[in-house]
Amino acid sequence: SDDKQGYATAYPKLIRCMALMYETLRLASPAPLLVRGPSSPQELPIVLPNGEEKIITVNPGTLVGGHFYGGHLSPRWGPDAHVFNPKRFISKSAVTGEEELVVPSNTLFIPWLAGPRVCPGKKFSQVEFVAIVAQIFSEFRVEILKENNESEADARARFEGVVGEKYFNVSTHLKKPAEGAVRFVRR
Repeated sequence: SDDKQGYATAYPKLIRCMALMYETLRLASPAPLLVRGPSSPQELPIVLPNGEEKIITVNPGTLVGGHFYGGHLSPRWGPDAHVFNPKRFISKSAVTGEEELVVPSNTLFIPWLAGPRVCPGKKFSQVEFVAIVAQIFSEFRVEILKENNESEADARARFEGVVGEKYFNVSTHLKKPAEGAVRFVRR
């Protein structure tokens, strides 16, 4: 049908929308940590603080917590790991020269988990997010609302401070969301 052809043509080209989603999830993981236990003994390689590598066995009944938010802010993401930058997920294809979505190598990025326990709604959430964001940005642009005649740079710094100040309570929350207002301006 035309809808399927439209999706097949448009969705793969909306790389920047996906990069926006990825960077949002990297900095505000819906499940910043997760506790699981193995159903059978599992051997895990670990690196001790002194750099020594060791294998430990995790037995059934043992709970192991994964701190994904910490991994998403690891220095492996670069010196700007705490900065919102969707471009970190975009590179140019060596073959076509077009933009492509990539997860930088040697980093941890698992907002939907991975393997047999991957979120069953992963693809649905990606398609819905991209469709909504593409529609909104086709009609609007986003501006940071300035307060009391502040400069663009001061408004941006204030906004980044608001976005950077989070707390966790099962999921990520901004501490002062009302202080970082934006508006959508029709194009």
